[in-house]
Amino acid sequence: MNKKKKFVILFISLFLVLTIAIATVLINSVREESAPIDDKFAQSVEKPDYHFAVIAPSSYDPFWSDVKKGAFKAAREFNVAVEFNSPRFTNLDEELQYLNIAIASNVDGIATHVPDETMFTPVINNAIKNNIPVVTVESDANNSGRMAYIGNNNYEVGTVGGKMVADATDGKSKVAIILNGYIPDAGDVSQNLRVTGFKDAVKSYKGKVDIEEIRISGMGIFSAGEIANELITNNPQINAIFCTNPRDTLGVTQMVVDLNKVGQIKVVGSGSYPEILRYIEKNVIYGSVVSDPQDMGYKAIRALVELKTAKRTSAYVGTEVYAVTKDNVAALSTGDTGK
Repeated sequence: MNKKKKFVILFISLFLVLTIAIATVLINSVREESAPIDDKFAQSVEKPDYHFAVIAPSSYDPFWSDVKKGAFKAAREFNVAVEFNSPRFTNLDEELQYLNIAIASNVDGIATHVPDETMFTPVINNAIKNNIPVVTVESDANNSGRMAYIGNNNYEVGTVGGKMVADATDGKSKVAIILNGYIPDAGDVSQNLRVTGFKDAVKSYKGKVDIEEIRISGMGIFSAGEIANELITNNPQINAIFCTNPRDTLGVTQMVVDLNKVGQIKVVGSGSYPEILRYIEKNVIYGSVVSDPQDMGYKAIRALVELKTAKRTSAYVGTEVYAVTKDNVAALSTGDTGK
C-alpha cells in the first residue's frame, strides 16, 4: 500500500511539474509574439537612424493609443526610435512641457498634437529655429513654421457629419453642434472648418436643417453631457446633436438615454470607440464620423523621415474620413477600435 501511495504521489508530482513547464513555455511564447510595445518608447532592433518625439493629449484615449500603434509600426519599418509622450489626461500645460523637453533634448524631429494654436505656435517656431522639423497631428498650427499637417480634412469631417444629420432627420432638423475644445473659449480654426463643412453639406438637402446652437465642450465626458442636458431642457425644438469628439459623443448619448429621448433626438458623433459602435448597433446613436488614427501615426513618422532624408515632404497629408451607421457598423466592430 505504501509503495502504491508513493507511486501515486510521484506520478502526480511529475504531472504537475510537466504541466507547469509546458504552461511556462506557452506563456513565454505568447509574450514573445504579442508583447506590447513599451507605452513610452519604441526603438527598432538595429541602431536607429533618428530619434523622434511624439506628443499626444492623453495616454488613456483609445484614439491616441491607435496613433501610437501606427507610429511604432513606422518606427520599426524605417529603423528609427520613437518616444511617445502624453499626459494621463488632457492637460495643455503638460503637452507644452513635453514639447519643450523634446526641443531641449535636441531630438531629430517632433510630431505634436496642437490643442491651442496661439500657445503652441511660438514653441513650434522655436523648434524650427533649432533645426528640429515639426509636423502636427490631428490638429494643426497652420500659422506656425511646422513642415506638415497629418490628419483629417476637417472640412470633410463637417461635411460627413452634416450629411448624416440630414439623413437621420429627413432633412428637417433643429440641430445643436458641440465642438470639443481643450480651452473652452479657444478659437480653433479646425473646429470652424468643421462647422463650415457641416453648413455646406446641409445646403443641398430639400428640407431645412437649422443650426440652433454651437457649443464648445471642456475636458471630459461630463462637460458634454451637461451641455446636452441644458440644450435639451431649454431648447425642446432640438431634434439632433452633432459631436466632433468621441468622449463628447458618449457624454451626449448618455444624457439622451437618461432623459428618455432616444429616437426623438438623433445623435451623430465622432470616433469608433467600442461603446459608440454598440450604441450605433442599438440605434441609440444614428452614426459616427470615423477616421484612421493608426494611419495618422504611421504617416507622421514617415513625414519626419522624409524631412530628414529628402529635406521635404507634403505640407498636407490627409487620412480617410467616412460615415459609420447601422448599415456598415458590423464590419467595423470586428476590426480595430478607437478610430
